[in-house]
Amino acid sequence: MKALKAYFLSLQRRERILIAVLCLIGAAVVLSVFTTRAGVFWRKESALLTRIKQNQTVIGSREAVEKRARDASAKLVPGESLSQVQLNSRVTTMATNAGIRGATISPLPDSTAANSTISLHSIRMSFTGVAWTALRDFYTELQKRRPYITIEEMTVNMTDQRTGLHSVQMKLSSIEVLN
Repeated sequence: MKALKAYFLSLQRRERILIAVLCLIGAAVVLSVFTTRAGVFWRKESALLTRIKQNQTVIGSREAVEKRARDASAKLVPGESLSQVQLNSRVTTMATNAGIRGATISPLPDSTAANSTISLHSIRMSFTGVAWTALRDFYTELQKRRPYITIEEMTVNMTDQRTGLHSVQMKLSSIEVLN
């Protein structure tokens, strides 16, 4: 270290100033990189802590959530609930009655999630060239079947502005009460 100090002091004044400035610039770059990474770390840490607090709140209210779920499932009538096949058939019939032709229905890969009392079924439905009134009628019929048939996602695009025809994609789910 003494040799380095002696070498530094043996340099001309402008060389010492230049080396000092370069060292300061290097230190500033290292500090900038460190503060950037530290900022990213603290933001992630803060988001994680917030999520943990939210999860603790949900876990703390587990009994109340389970009670609401039991109360809601007790209100379901087994005869009104639909299996996967019944969901396909009922939705196709409702679409036909509303004036929608050529609906494509496909069950989702993870279409059935079950526990001891209820089973949830999901399908993807799409159709094109549908008038707004037919779509409205179909939607009204779906709403009459709640909570046994629910719309999880729905995308409506106008395909022809002159005729007012639409294309629709939707994800529908049904509840089946198991005996």
